[in-house]
Amino acid sequence: MALAYFSVGELNDDVEAVENSIQCFKDVAALGKRLFPQFVNDWGVSLMKLGEMTNDRNCIEEAASKFEEAINGRLDGADAEEIELEWLYNYGCAMDFLGDFHDEPVYYEKSIQVLSHVLKLDPDYIHARYNLALALSHLGELNSDVDCFHQAIEQFHEVSLHDAEDEITWNDFGLAYLNLAMLKAADPIHKEKSKSYFEQAEVRLQHSVRLGSLQAYYNLACLYALTNNPSAAIHYLEKAEHCSALPPADD
Repeated sequence: MALAYFSVGELNDDVEAVENSIQCFKDVAALGKRLFPQFVNDWGVSLMKLGEMTNDRNCIEEAASKFEEAINGRLDGADAEEIELEWLYNYGCAMDFLGDFHDEPVYYEKSIQVLSHVLKLDPDYIHARYNLALALSHLGELNSDVDCFHQAIEQFHEVSLHDAEDEITWNDFGLAYLNLAMLKAADPIHKEKSKSYFEQAEVRLQHSVRLGSLQAYYNLACLYALTNNPSAAIHYLEKAEHCSALPPADD
C-alpha cells in the first residue's frame, strides 16, 4: 500500500497520496517487526518526495536519516551490492537538498562525495551523474568556486551525450555556464572568457527551450539582462509569466 500510494502521488503530483504512503510506512513500523533496509530506503524516498513537493526541510532531514539507516543496516551477501547503490544515490540526493535548505557547503560536499562513490562503482549510473553535476553547481554557486562549475559542466556534458533530448539537463547545463560567466565577468582580466561562457549558456538554454523547457525562459531572461539586451530579457520574462514559470516573488 505504501508503494502504491507513492506511485500514485509521484505520477499525479499528489501530496495527499504521498502523505498516505508515509502513513502506511509508519503503520508497518508500528507492528514492531524488524525492518529490512530496502523498506527503510523506500520510506526515505517517500519522505524526500514529500519534502520536495512541500519544501519541508524536516521531511528531507528525516529522509536522510532513513537512507543512513538503510546503508548502515544493509543485508549481508553478494546480492546487496547493486541495491546499495540505490540507497547511496538517494542519500546523496538528500544531502544536496539539505544544502539548499541550510546554505552550508558541508551538505553539498557530502553529496558530491557519496555520488562520486556511486559513479566509481557504476560509471553508467546516469541519474547519479546528473545529480553530481547539480551538487557541484550548487557548491560552486555557494562558494563562488570556478573549479566546481568546470567539474559540473563536464558531468552535464556526459549526461547530455547519454540523453540529448532531456530539456531539464540542457537547462541546468546552461545555468552552470551562466553562473560561471557571472563569476568570470567580475574579473576584468577574464572579460573575453566571460563572453564565451555567456554564449555557451545561451546555446544550451535556447536548446532547452526548443525541447520544451519552461524554466529556461526565466534563465534566458536573466542571461539577456546580464548581457545588456533588455528587450530580449523582457520578452523571455513575459514568456515565463505567460507559462506560470516565474520563480517565487521572494526569489
